Amino acid sequence: MKPGTKQKPHNLNIINGNPGKRNINIDTPEPRGDKPSCPSWVQGYARDIWKRLIDDLYRMKVVTYDDRDIFAVYCTLMSAYRDAVVAKDTKEMRLVASQVRICAAELGLTPSARGGLQVPKDDSKKDSKRKKLFG
Repeated sequence: MKPGTKQKPHNLNIINGNPGKRNINIDTPEPRGDKPSCPSWVQGYARDIWKRLIDDLYRMKVVTYDDRDIFAVYCTLMSAYRDAVVAKDTKEMRLVASQVRICAAELGLTPSARGGLQVPKDDSKKDSKRKKLFG
């Protein structure tokens, strides 16, 4: 991951009037819209976390099929964090907690990350991106 401020979604730059006057990439990839299935390697408490969160995250269009692996990593990290808490291993707790925060922020699972999320309001129109953006 590059250091510095994360790039804003191109739609947000257009809405804000492109204040930096930078080139806008309107050809960003669209993720597959299918609901992800839990990978077979996600086991135990990590699988429980998956089952508890996936329906809501998919419904809110925060996690799609293409986000399956990073969400699986998040669930696995949460399981590892729980194991560290049960073992009262404070060093491991701190290490895993920082990794959990990174994954959670990428997935919009923290209050501050949710504040920056933009999710599509209506996916009934399947027009091209150019048509959506420019008429």
